Amino acid sequence: MPTAWDGLSALLLTEVGVEALGTSSGAGALTLGRLDGRHAISRDEHIANARLRSNAGVLSRPRRYLSETAPHRRRISSYNSIIHLMPAANTPRLLFAKDLVGTITAARQHAEIQWRAGTLIVDEPVFNGGHDLGPDPFTLVLSGLVGCTLNTLRMYVRRKGWTITDITVTANLTQQPEPFRTTIFRKITIGNPVTEEQRDKLLNIAKHCPVARLLEGEIVIDTAMATEQ
Repeated sequence: MPTAWDGLSALLLTEVGVEALGTSSGAGALTLGRLDGRHAISRDEHIANARLRSNAGVLSRPRRYLSETAPHRRRISSYNSIIHLMPAANTPRLLFAKDLVGTITAARQHAEIQWRAGTLIVDEPVFNGGHDLGPDPFTLVLSGLVGCTLNTLRMYVRRKGWTITDITVTANLTQQPEPFRTTIFRKITIGNPVTEEQRDKLLNIAKHCPVARLLEGEIVIDTAMATEQ
């Protein structure tokens, strides 16, 4: 089962000129041919091979391919560097190798979250009984969306080779109690002039960044009490 990061890979691959990853069937199925002309393999075969390499922990160097069905045989760079992210079909997997671990004690108000590179402090604002030693949970949610939007846009801009100096994203939210509904407002500002086509593509990429897809998709929170030690 793909994760949010796999969705980003497929989206970027689609936007640079290859149809979306998935099962190809019937007329018009995408075929990828090696530039050296020694052989040609179907997209599904290449995905299957890439999955085997990924599951084995082998990451191939980027290779160059041509889309045989594209009207003008567009060159696709670093195809392997994207496709190796695809997981085995219908195989659920955790997003992180290790769980996030949060603790709080009677001696302190704030929570400490252990993640792969250190410790995050999560606190509440002063008006809610905290000391603002770190972002509150709602700020973290919005920060995840803002950060994901910026990183996804930067990856796309670099892949397209566009000259865009800086990008700014703002976010805020409202909630209504009955029926319970949350609306997140996100605004993107490009630091230098771009064409209407570029603006449309950047907006589309932002709307489909992994965290946006996560927040807008179905979420199930499976909560259980740990067995006593």
